[in-house]
Amino acid sequence: METTLRSFWQFMINTIFKTVHWDEERCSGCLTCYEVCPVGCCLPDPATKKIRVPDQDRCVVCGACVLQCPEGALALM
Repeated sequence: METTLRSFWQFMINTIFKTVHWDEERCSGCLTCYEVCPVGCCLPDPATKKIRVPDQDRCVVCGACVLQCPEGALALM
């Protein structure tokens, strides 16, 4: 049952939302998004100590980074 619900909600998220938007000004560089991303699309930039724009080709739009970002720098679009 839990797997079925998880699959349903993942389907709904991927149907409604197509991408993750990143607001560089709000990003504090905590790298929480990097730690929780299951596919590694939030990569840190060594120069700024913040993430680079999330790799949309690898992103599965799971919302993990959005839910965990303490600054609200990421949003599902």
